[in-house]
Amino acid sequence: LVDAVNGKNAKELLEAFATAFTTAESCDWYAEMTMTVDDFSMTQTISMKLFDGEFALAMGTDGEVMEIYFVDDVLYMNTFGEKMQIPADSIDEILGEGALESFLHMAEGFEVSDAELAAAADAKIYRLDDKYIVTLHYVNEETDLAETSKYYFNAAGEMTEAESISDAGYALITVHSYNKPVEINPPADADEYIPVEGGEGNDTPVILPEDEDAIYALYADLCTISDEELKKWNITFKKIPRDIAKV
Repeated sequence: LVDAVNGKNAKELLEAFATAFTTAESCDWYAEMTMTVDDFSMTQTISMKLFDGEFALAMGTDGEVMEIYFVDDVLYMNTFGEKMQIPADSIDEILGEGALESFLHMAEGFEVSDAELAAAADAKIYRLDDKYIVTLHYVNEETDLAETSKYYFNAAGEMTEAESISDAGYALITVHSYNKPVEINPPADADEYIPVEGGEGNDTPVILPEDEDAIYALYADLCTISDEELKKWNITFKKIPRDIAKV
């Protein structure tokens, strides 16, 4: 048991992480979430790398994956098996103004909640080898379910991993870094992405699923991307656990 990590108690550690992570100009993180309600179960993964105007984003649901890379002035897009690459000076040139900011808002879905900060006021910090662990017990304000979260910090007070467990499922977030340089590369199978000429205005290519009427679902307890932006990708947001029973 320790009193502080790098001069910060449990609540201060979480507050510092929440501020740094959701305002970071660079990041590298991965999240895996398994939702289970009655006989319904689903696993969703999200990973993001961002640095110096380049980024890589991958979203998967039960093995179905959508990937977007912007590296070396080329946008690579894999929309559920449909792969293409488009030259561009910026991602906004292809996807519209504010597109990058919309993707970055995904990180805010993993911010520390007010309920967690309140629980952290009395939380203890335990050391296990080179990890410092803060365990929180609280009621999720969105779902009214009891949850347990574990936050893992290094000796510098940086969060490296988080777990969340409730009756609605389980989530694991691995934070490799934030506000540090991140190496971002094109997809390993970049040669399989079909070249498409970019354009301006109405000439900009529109990326759609093979079935234009298909609707893909994004399941989470929070989504900060606008409905308009989700509609561009034929994606609908399902709030968990509220909307699970409706599936």
